[in-house]
Amino acid sequence: MPQLHRLSGRDSVLAKLSILALLLSLGIFEGCTRSHNVTVRVPPQMDLRIYETIGVIEFGSNADATINRYATQRFQSLVQSAQPGTRLVELGAAESVLAAIGAKQLDADAIKKIGARYSVAAVFQGNITYSEPKVSVRGITDLANAQGGARAEMRGDMFAKLVETKTAASVWSNSSWVTKQLVGVHMSGGGIAGSMQTSKPHQEMVPDLVRSITSSFRESTVQQRVPN
Repeated sequence: MPQLHRLSGRDSVLAKLSILALLLSLGIFEGCTRSHNVTVRVPPQMDLRIYETIGVIEFGSNADATINRYATQRFQSLVQSAQPGTRLVELGAAESVLAAIGAKQLDADAIKKIGARYSVAAVFQGNITYSEPKVSVRGITDLANAQGGARAEMRGDMFAKLVETKTAASVWSNSSWVTKQLVGVHMSGGGIAGSMQTSKPHQEMVPDLVRSITSSFRESTVQQRVPN
């Protein structure tokens, strides 16, 4: 028959404290594991539906009129997709708008005149700037054997803002940029191989530029941990 050993007073207290600590740790651990992730919707940073109507001046660029119209239409489409019901009024190119209000530049006075003439509470305006194609050379360590490669790429930068016509104050602005590879060339001892990546770089960069710049108008989601 096994013999039972009585613990001393000090050992008894330590044993009880150890058991209590173990039970508490198990309880805390269990409480921590009783949780799960939920998807929480985050409202857009900028709510455009507070404006009765918003004018859109055709975006400018250093490309051509086709790109200007395409970028403007793409911008309007994404804005209204993100916030259905947003009232947008196409005002036309900046030159024609300025001529209609008798102004020479889009300054504060011109913005206020646009509001009065076209009955819009705010005005979108923007611009895209494309760089000249740049060639980068990489990996050439042996000039005699012409080992390595090169590629040409172009960068596009977009800027847009929203200005209230009553005060001529800017209430939103954002910028975006993207690069596009135009040509890739690889050189080796066996010869030269090349590939044309795109023939319309200006147009192909527009969707990414516009999508990035309109992120403030879209609802987003985050993962949040909550108890069961």
